[in-house]
Amino acid sequence: MDSPEEYLRATKSAVLKLFDGINLYNEIFLKKPIPIFNFSSNLTDSAAILEARKQAYDNWLLENEAAIKLSLQAQKGYFAESFAIATLCGSLLQIASMGIQLFSTNEEIAEDLPETLRSVIKPKTKVARFCIGRRVRNVPIGLIIMLVVISLII
Repeated sequence: MDSPEEYLRATKSAVLKLFDGINLYNEIFLKKPIPIFNFSSNLTDSAAILEARKQAYDNWLLENEAAIKLSLQAQKGYFAESFAIATLCGSLLQIASMGIQLFSTNEEIAEDLPETLRSVIKPKTKVARFCIGRRVRNVPIGLIIMLVVISLII
């Protein structure tokens, strides 16, 4: 591959399929009802508030039993597939990391990079290539991608 554009074209179908897969797993959880208990009271007596809250919660449990069961099943299904989701997400990060590694020409380290990072990253190195992209908590997203990919390898 000779250019970042060519790399993006060559990986586009895989990236789209990875996102489709991630979305399918997320639908397991997102399409089920998420019952939420909400309570408010005009009472001022603490004991009365506690009793009213308990009664309201007991009633809510009875009214939402089926939705609660569906929600718990969805959560179990989602967490059962969490390794598969992590695999797809890791694949996306690997594609991003490889693109940066192959085509980033950055050699400089931003002056406003946190000192803890500046002390370990030297200019004109392979790591400096990853000092690119938008900032997330003042850290370039390229560095975040690199660190996550490295942590997956270790």
